[in-house]
Amino acid sequence: MTLKVAYFFFGICRKASITESLKRLCVQGGIDLEMTEVDILVSGTAKYFFDKQRQDEFLHCVEAGEYRVCILSPPCGSWSRTNWANKARPQP
Repeated sequence: MTLKVAYFFFGICRKASITESLKRLCVQGGIDLEMTEVDILVSGTAKYFFDKQRQDEFLHCVEAGEYRVCILSPPCGSWSRTNWANKARPQP
């Protein structure tokens, strides 16, 4: 079995990411994982999400049921508690 996942706004790679966690869980469960990762800052022009044609392609795939799971996460800089950690904080 292959688990197909679309992950929108995934951010930079890190060992505690959702992708890395899913990979470990799938290996443990004997499940293949097919991740489609889309991020407006990381993916570059191949998956540039502001392009209307690309948006329509992703929406079509989601609506057609191509993915078993869709994950959407906002940029952490827009809601993170870290923004308010000190007096020199950036505005959220």
